[in-house]
Amino acid sequence: MAERGPYRNGEARREEILAVALTVVARVGYSGATVRELADAVGMSRSGLLHHFGTKDDLFAEILRRSDAFDVDRFATRARGSGDSPASLAASFLRVIRHHRDVPGLIPLYIRNAAVAAEPDHPDHDFHRGRQAYAHTITAAAFDRMQRQGSMVSDIAPDVLATLLLALQDGLKLQWLFDPAIDMPDAVTGFFRLLEMASRGGPARVAPRPNQTR
Repeated sequence: MAERGPYRNGEARREEILAVALTVVARVGYSGATVRELADAVGMSRSGLLHHFGTKDDLFAEILRRSDAFDVDRFATRARGSGDSPASLAASFLRVIRHHRDVPGLIPLYIRNAAVAAEPDHPDHDFHRGRQAYAHTITAAAFDRMQRQGSMVSDIAPDVLATLLLALQDGLKLQWLFDPAIDMPDAVTGFFRLLEMASRGGPARVAPRPNQTR
């Protein structure tokens, strides 16, 4: 039976707030997205906004969860049905990391929240732990399928390859916070070129830099 009354209205209002909040974070970044800024964007008072989430930390954690749900659609769904090729897996990772790069507030929001949530008693600990486990499972399974069909280096276990790729992704985000000139998609592409080199037993194809000649 469908939910009715205040509960359904409250959930709809929360979803509206989160949808607007993501656009605010994208526009002004993490630091600029204050509770007041978010409240003004949805036409509410500060106390009215926090009524739906409890605290500022809870609100920003929910913003991160909503963004993560979009990432699952962009990456995990496509990774499962991507044709099991290195190129398609790389494209899935690149799609997500470009999105994070192009939405200014997402990376600092993720890094800050993940750092404090590392404590086992933090309310967001299970969310981040589950997020990491899910991403690792999906990625390792993709590497395993590619190894079985002979399109991926086979002397490194799939779970190790998944750990390396996810560590690269998170490490790039941290480096990018200190130096936005770092080309995260280029680094991910380089990782897959190294895997291609190992898989073929020869040199990887390296794209020339803009100031290089062929």
